[in-house]
Amino acid sequence: SSPIQFNSVRVFVAAMGDQYDRTLIRLSSTEDDKLEPILAKLLPLVFEELLTQTDAPLRMKIVGVLNHVLTRAKGNTAIKLPAQALVEKWFSPKLAASGGAPFFRNLSIIFLDLSVPRLEPLEQIELALYALEHFSELHTGADRVVVFLACIRGLGHIAGEGWRKDQVPRCLALLASRGAEDVGLVAFFKAATEFLLIPCGSAEAASVGGMPSASWAFWKARLKSKTAADMIALKTSVLKWLGSLGADPPASLVYLPSMVAVVENYDAVCTIGESNCKRMDPELDLNDDAALLGRLICATLTSAPVGHEDATGSLRVEPKANVPSKLRLKVLNLLQRSKGIGRPALVAHAVHLICQGLRDSEQVQLAALQLALVLAENVDPDCLAATSATLLEDVEAVFWPGGGVVAMGASTPLAFRMYGSYARQLAEHPSGDSRALAVKASPRMLALLASNEQAASDILEALSGLVSCMRGTTEDEYKEFVPLLDRLVTVQKPVVRREVLRWASTLFPASAPEGRYYALRLFGDPDPEISRAAETLLSGGGREVPKFADMCTFLASRALNVGAGGMLETLHSQATGLKELDPILPDLLSGFSQHDIARAMSFLLNLAEKEGLHSVADELFGASPPLAKKPRLSAEAAHAVDAPSSTAVDPILAFLVLLDYLMIDAVRGSSVAMTEAVADGMPSLELSLRCLLLASALASAQASLLSDIVGRAELVLFGASHGKVVGSLFREGGSAANRSRRLGARVVGILCKQHAERHSDFVLWLDKLQVELEAPAGSARRSGAVLSICELLREDTCGPASRTLCEKVLAMLMPGAEEDTAVLASTCDGLRRVSEKRSLIWEVLGSAGSPASKQEFLDRLYGLSKPVVGLGDTKEAELGAGSRELVHASWRLLGQLAAWEAEDGSTECVDKLIAIGLKTTGEEGLSALGLALAAAASDPTAQLGAAASQRTAVLLRKLLTMSGLEEADARTGPPTSEAAKVEMLEQENKQRCGIVWLSVLLRRMLRNGAAASCVTEVLEALCRAFVRGVAGLSIFVADCSLKSLCLLYALAPAETRLELMKTLFSCISNRTVVSNMFVGAPDTAGGLDPNRDKDKDKAAGPNSLKITAKERVDLLKDMMFLARELGHPPLFVGLLDQPVGSAWTGEVLREALDLQMPCLPDELQDHLCPKVLRPKLYPYFFHSNGPLRQAVVSLTATYFSVESPQHLASKFPEEWPLIATNLVNTLGSSRVATREASVHASQALFRGKVWPDISFVFEDLWIITIKLMDDMEERIQAIVKPMVRMMRNLILRLCDAKVSTPKDVEAAVKELIPLLLKTCEWYKHAQPVCFEIIREMIKLAHGTPLLSEYVQDLIPPLLVSLSMMEDSKLQYYQFHIEKASAEKGKELEAARVSNSRDSESMKLLRNLVPLITEENAAALAPRTRESLARGVGANTRVGVCDFWIAVCFERPSAVPTGGAVATSMLRSVAGALLDANREVRNAAASCFASLARRNAPQELTRIVSERLLQHDLEFRTDDTQRNAFRVSLARALWEVCRRCDDETLQPELISAIAAKAFGLRWSSDAEVKGGWEPLWSELCPTTSGGVEKHFKVICTELSMAFAENISRAEKVNTAKAVSALAAQLDKQLPRPNWAQDPSMQELQKAVLSSVQSLPTFDGSGILVRSLADIGATMHRRKRNDPPPAGDTSGVEDALGFPLIRGFVSKGSLTDRASAARAYLEVMSATRLWAPLDEAAQLHAAASQKVDELQKEVEAEKREPGESVPKRHRGKGQSPAEEMLSATLDVWATTFQQCRKEVEDEGDLEPPEAAELQAFFRESLSEFEAGSLTMRLNIVRLWKHLFAHLAEEKLFSKGAALLGEELCVRLTAALQDASLDARSERLRRPALELAGALAGDAAQREVLARGLAAASSSPSSTLVTLERWIDKVDDATAEQCSEQLATLKSALTVVA
Repeated sequence: SSPIQFNSVRVFVAAMGDQYDRTLIRLSSTEDDKLEPILAKLLPLVFEELLTQTDAPLRMKIVGVLNHVLTRAKGNTAIKLPAQALVEKWFSPKLAASGGAPFFRNLSIIFLDLSVPRLEPLEQIELALYALEHFSELHTGADRVVVFLACIRGLGHIAGEGWRKDQVPRCLALLASRGAEDVGLVAFFKAATEFLLIPCGSAEAASVGGMPSASWAFWKARLKSKTAADMIALKTSVLKWLGSLGADPPASLVYLPSMVAVVENYDAVCTIGESNCKRMDPELDLNDDAALLGRLICATLTSAPVGHEDATGSLRVEPKANVPSKLRLKVLNLLQRSKGIGRPALVAHAVHLICQGLRDSEQVQLAALQLALVLAENVDPDCLAATSATLLEDVEAVFWPGGGVVAMGASTPLAFRMYGSYARQLAEHPSGDSRALAVKASPRMLALLASNEQAASDILEALSGLVSCMRGTTEDEYKEFVPLLDRLVTVQKPVVRREVLRWASTLFPASAPEGRYYALRLFGDPDPEISRAAETLLSGGGREVPKFADMCTFLASRALNVGAGGMLETLHSQATGLKELDPILPDLLSGFSQHDIARAMSFLLNLAEKEGLHSVADELFGASPPLAKKPRLSAEAAHAVDAPSSTAVDPILAFLVLLDYLMIDAVRGSSVAMTEAVADGMPSLELSLRCLLLASALASAQASLLSDIVGRAELVLFGASHGKVVGSLFREGGSAANRSRRLGARVVGILCKQHAERHSDFVLWLDKLQVELEAPAGSARRSGAVLSICELLREDTCGPASRTLCEKVLAMLMPGAEEDTAVLASTCDGLRRVSEKRSLIWEVLGSAGSPASKQEFLDRLYGLSKPVVGLGDTKEAELGAGSRELVHASWRLLGQLAAWEAEDGSTECVDKLIAIGLKTTGEEGLSALGLALAAAASDPTAQLGAAASQRTAVLLRKLLTMSGLEEADARTGPPTSEAAKVEMLEQENKQRCGIVWLSVLLRRMLRNGAAASCVTEVLEALCRAFVRGVAGLSIFVADCSLKSLCLLYALAPAETRLELMKTLFSCISNRTVVSNMFVGAPDTAGGLDPNRDKDKDKAAGPNSLKITAKERVDLLKDMMFLARELGHPPLFVGLLDQPVGSAWTGEVLREALDLQMPCLPDELQDHLCPKVLRPKLYPYFFHSNGPLRQAVVSLTATYFSVESPQHLASKFPEEWPLIATNLVNTLGSSRVATREASVHASQALFRGKVWPDISFVFEDLWIITIKLMDDMEERIQAIVKPMVRMMRNLILRLCDAKVSTPKDVEAAVKELIPLLLKTCEWYKHAQPVCFEIIREMIKLAHGTPLLSEYVQDLIPPLLVSLSMMEDSKLQYYQFHIEKASAEKGKELEAARVSNSRDSESMKLLRNLVPLITEENAAALAPRTRESLARGVGANTRVGVCDFWIAVCFERPSAVPTGGAVATSMLRSVAGALLDANREVRNAAASCFASLARRNAPQELTRIVSERLLQHDLEFRTDDTQRNAFRVSLARALWEVCRRCDDETLQPELISAIAAKAFGLRWSSDAEVKGGWEPLWSELCPTTSGGVEKHFKVICTELSMAFAENISRAEKVNTAKAVSALAAQLDKQLPRPNWAQDPSMQELQKAVLSSVQSLPTFDGSGILVRSLADIGATMHRRKRNDPPPAGDTSGVEDALGFPLIRGFVSKGSLTDRASAARAYLEVMSATRLWAPLDEAAQLHAAASQKVDELQKEVEAEKREPGESVPKRHRGKGQSPAEEMLSATLDVWATTFQQCRKEVEDEGDLEPPEAAELQAFFRESLSEFEAGSLTMRLNIVRLWKHLFAHLAEEKLFSKGAALLGEELCVRLTAALQDASLDARSERLRRPALELAGALAGDAAQREVLARGLAAASSSPSSTLVTLERWIDKVDDATAEQCSEQLATLKSALTVVA
């Protein structure tokens, strides 16, 4: 720069410096009071210069100016600084680039701190609004902190009471104009959030939770000097401002600041924050307001989610060190109500918040997990996999890191539940990622279950989700789980094994081997629950079963890990091991045991049979215990088995490999192999032999496997070649060995037949058998040999040797050949087996080489049954096992041989067998004979031929005849003679045998497929016979009859079955008595005879049998009713056919009858129970009849593969609606048993259901439940309570957003609320239940808008419940307590209301308040008005008032000001102020005040004036009710005046209330006075000011009170108010002319009229006093004021002078005294004084009245020596003395109106001596007789009188006016009073009067004469002056020293 430029700059700088100096000098010379306008212009310029000035010296001069201003301003608080102009500089763009910015900021902050508090409220508001509008122009950081803090005071004023109305709309308009995403608004509210986050007591903390450290540095610099109280005040201002905004601004801006305030520890801040949040909660849109959700989430995140670090807007996360746990907990709980957190834009942040919450405190953990559950329901399907992966990984890391031991905490169960929820969501939205995630997580969770038994129930919650996710897995996926499940299936913990079953049922399809594999492994589990579950799984799957071939291969691979290629090698190596001296096999793998193998082989046998690979229909029946349960498979294979797959080598090899492990015990010769059941009730040997039969059938086309099968059969049957072990054919043993021998013989026969090409091997077998046949008699070898040879003969595989071998076998039966019964029985069985196919026996017996003739052989067989004839049965206990088997075998052989004979021979054989049977009536014997008879009636050559049919028909008729149906029906009673008894016993025996043999024959006919034509002819007769058998006492015959009914139905042609069912039902319905020979028709006459023959009781039979028979008939009837209810009669037969436990399970019984197993063919299943009936069977799973219930279970298990109601519902989910609908229908069934069952069923079916499942039927279900609650049946009443509890819990579960999905909850609530309300209205008995449910629903919905639509319907019943749910006894107690004590009654009443306010119903009402809107408030108002007017109890009416109070406080927008709701409710509540109940009135008062603020001023004025202020006049005759109303009215009006501003209360209303309050302040009722006194104080801070403002209205109100009230007490109270009004009006200056005021005139007339109209009564003196007071006020004048115009007497009459004077001598003494004072008052005010003689007369009358009363007292009778009591004179403050004092006062005051010179009309002439003496004489008399108080009053009167006389110089004559006597008495009275030891109050006035008299020259003579009398007459009571003065006590002497000195000096001179 050039020198010239530099010089110019220097000159400029110098000039500026001079300017600053002059400015500073001017400021210094300016006075403080003139400084403000200068600073308003100067400071903005100076700060502007500070920003732009770069020269350092000049900048320092600027700073000097500012420092001067700062010093002046600090020293004078009156100086205002331009705060807004300074704030505006902060928004200047120059600030960023200015070098002086630091100086500006530092100095500006100081000036702002100094100037903002000095601003007027409106200026502070303008500053705040300016900053809010331009906040975006500020630089981020410290600038925004400074400006925000400067705004806080203005924000607080915006919400202030005086500014809210105008400023809040301005603020809202500003916010609305900028939008929710405005940068400035977002920054402003962010600053508010940060400020409210700062703890009040931590302004200097190192960090603040929830705030970035950089932000805290800015705040800390400004707040470090703030105390906790300062922070509380600032925060309160901000929160009040936020609360005043309501819900109008965007919630994304205003909600978060209030929420963060809740974490503050100071209640003053926290409470306001909670209140703000509570008000805004119902208005929040947590579903669609993404900005709100984003800001809530980001406020509680310490870091951004990965990949979202650069997010902007509401999703921007500022890094923080930590977040307050309480804030995070609040946000997490709030977000649980949101459905929008699952949207793609938010889900990442929500997940991140949950993950951070999991690492917070335990409470936050719980809330985070709850939010995760909500997120699972609402997450976008596209984000589900990623969300699940993140959350599940975090949950694992937090709760079970590393998959080890779970540390159980409060949140751990919820963590597992959340885990399961996400897994279920993955299952509902299957995808590749979700499936992969589940596959990855499942093994870890299963392993966790195995190692954490204490957390098993919670881990199962997670696994339940994962297992549902695994449904539909591919084969490759689910095979990966097999090794894991193999390890877990052997774990010792039952819960793990149970979970294995669940996973197996889910992962693996029923048609896969894995689907049945684990059930087989656990079928014999020691845990009964696991065993049952395995059985269910094993029998499930319907028609889907695995292929036999696949199952074999799979089992072999799991047990031995042998693949297809090595199977043959394994088989050969195992064969070698079996042939060893000590047989051994390789160890099993995968935890397999021999029992597992046994169960697997049994299962394979069943599979093969169902696939048709092998049939065992004609094999020997093994023992089957009644309780042995077998896995049931479908009757039809789900797939067709082709020959190649069925006969493939690998499955057969696998089957044989497994078989080796089953039969190794038999090969070793272990006895366990024959005795211990391993599967399906069979020992391993029997099972092995059956498997060998199957293997032989399977390998029929595989010649390569023949040697392996034959070798294994030889090892088992014949033993190994080393001979160490005896083969099972020749092994000794009992019945188990015999059964095994028979089955082994079958194996020999089948193998020889199927593999005839191996002739050489079988020849060796035959040779060995022939050798064993020659064994010693009685040897088991002979039994095995003869059975095997007979099987070979049966199959015709012996060739030419057949006849020779048959002859040898027949020879064994001949007498003497063999005595062992077991060998003989085996021989008979073997020959029978041969005769079933061949007539070889008859051929041999007819040949030349036969060991016996045909007849000899038959006789031998008949002879074998001789041992039975004497015993009557073939039971083992009576006959022996061997003999029993022999007898049975011989009978059956006879019957089978008879089948080969001609008709005559067969008939003869049948007759002989029947004859034997009639003598053998035991169960087993009858069954064996039945088999023999059935065989005899057959034709072996043509089972279905004509001959067989003819024989069967003949036998059928014969047996039907034996049943004796007609004779049984004709019998009418027990036998009457011994012969008849014997005959009847024989007939019963025949009937028994006939029914049993008919059962056996029908079963054989059904199995052989015989023609049913022979049955059709006798169908009805058979039906009747079997029904009769069912009703008999014999359980065996009854069981046979039941089974026969089923067989009969199966044999009957289809077209006859309908008639059969009709006949059957008819027979059952008519069967009402038990059928027995000892039970006949009841003898009615005998039954009525109490002394009937005891022998008849003995003949009634065993009671237990009769009971059993009765129960059986009842069962049939129940089944019949069930079939009829379902509309399908054939179902009855299906139920009868179900397997049941039976005691008759022997081999013969099973082969003949098999009573415990079904007998109907599978093809009838769809006919007996079609699928359409399946949903209808559900209720009968719970039938009270146990056998019926078991039959239903068995039927569904057999027909549909389900064994439980739960399984039925889950297996056929598509039938769920039908099941539910039918169940609801059956709940209303006419049969009690069906209703009872349905009640139990409903608890199982509907428990835990979700709304979509039951919505279609829920209403009907609920209604029928309510009806059942009122059911008259005791059985229903006993069980309906649990059902009601279930329904209650179900409803609450459906409405719980934490359990059900939000969508389902909304739908459920929409239906349930109206339903519950309708139920309350229709069914009174259900109201308690409905109310309880409604209350719980409201609790669940608290904080959510779920119930918004139903608020108007919910609130009325809740209000009613406040009274209805109260104990009814309380009302009874209330009545009696009130009768005893009104006060105690009030206490109880208050306690009841208090308890009601704390009740659950009231809490729920408060919870519903946030849901009130303008619309539902309009709907609710009429109903609540009805409750208020006609509520069922006081609690309800109080509740209505409390509810509307809460609505007005919390939801003012719902009650618009001046709206219909506010007006109508205000009127209604006004009426409630008249309620008879005090608590209702108190509540109505508060409610009235709340509603008053919501009404227009005009309406409020009208209602208060019309309905309240004058309403007390309606109780003109009832003081109690009137006072009660006034108490409530006072409280209501006080609340109104306290809460409402001046704009709401119109002046006329305020005046009316004030007038009412003024009068009632003087009520004699303390409660009324206590209520209206505060109201008057609220309206009128000072009494005088209030009277001055409202006196006209007060006068009008008081006038009306006198005119309208007829109560004397009320008039007295009003009179007191009039006196008080007059006193206040007298004080007004300048004094108005009250006499001319119309309102005063009206009031005076009203008072005068009342006094004139009322008779004399106690209290009338107060009225007289008020008349005098008002008159005195109106006509008061001072002396020498101009008198009133007109006649004075007219004024006296108008004022009521004569009336007042008259009351002085009327009424009680108190009233007379009051009237006297009133008389004195009105005379004094109006200066219309009466003459002295009238005053003397008033006192004389009063004295005379007292004398009369005293005489009455003296005349009263009393005890001798008892003194006369002082009741009038001499008694302090007695009415008499009060009256006398008043009249003396009137008299003395009248004397004081005497003037020496009369100048005024009110002045009197000077008194005469006589008049003065009369007064003193009377007063001295009263003084001498009076009490202390009376004496004091008289002394004061004397003092005033002497003072007046002295002043007016009327005592110039001195003592002559009084006379000597009076002077002495007066002196004596003064001495007596001054020396009275009782009271200093009397001594001092007496001395003062004496001093005054002594000080006056004229009056001094009175004392002088009195003292002179004391000197002249020593006996006088008077004392000399010296002694008088000496007697005065020291204290009084000190106080009255001047008076004593005056006495001494003045009287000494006189003396």
